[in-house]
Amino acid sequence: MGYVIGRGRNARETYPDRSAGSGSGALVRVGYDGVVEELNLLSPEGTTTLPRNNALDPVQVTFPEFTLGDTLEVDFKLNGSWSSETSAIVDITTQVAVSIDGGANFFILSPSASLAEADPAENAVVLLRSLDAIVIVDPMPVVIAGVPGTAPVTAPPIVRVFYSFSGPEGTLRVNGSTDELTLPGAILKCSEISAAAVFQGPLGQLATD
Repeated sequence: MGYVIGRGRNARETYPDRSAGSGSGALVRVGYDGVVEELNLLSPEGTTTLPRNNALDPVQVTFPEFTLGDTLEVDFKLNGSWSSETSAIVDITTQVAVSIDGGANFFILSPSASLAEADPAENAVVLLRSLDAIVIVDPMPVVIAGVPGTAPVTAPPIVRVFYSFSGPEGTLRVNGSTDELTLPGAILKCSEISAAAVFQGPLGQLATD
């Protein structure tokens, strides 16, 4: 029997069953989200949630379940453009964050991805990418205000993306996935990897600002 993964144009792609050979079962589950409508994001005040549409629903992956001791791997990328009436340097930062308490609190999965672009008045290209991984254990090691500590795991991970601008006021444009042939300008991929399959690392950590 085959299995189907993805949505949009990928939802029609059917793949054969995985073999029982080496590496079988390493990937326990994977979830995707991304920008599905064209966004024109004005400079926010502080840090705010990256929306997936103009209704401002967040770019987010919620795991239905997660086995303690497994690795959470998060891959996020954003392709967009920046425009401003002021010629100056802008610093656009994205932070992938993880909740382990059902969404009440989010910890930053460091490091974050950022880009400083000179002379953004001419629709500068914005390219952001971050790839991080952590082992989910209970209690979870976290760094709060620079001090190492722990936090209880009371729910499967929720992964969400936040962003901020530092510099002149302007607009960040991100394309949405409008049809089967258009890829979203921002994609979030979150994977649970079996503990038995990870032989080294990972190195990520959860922290607050």
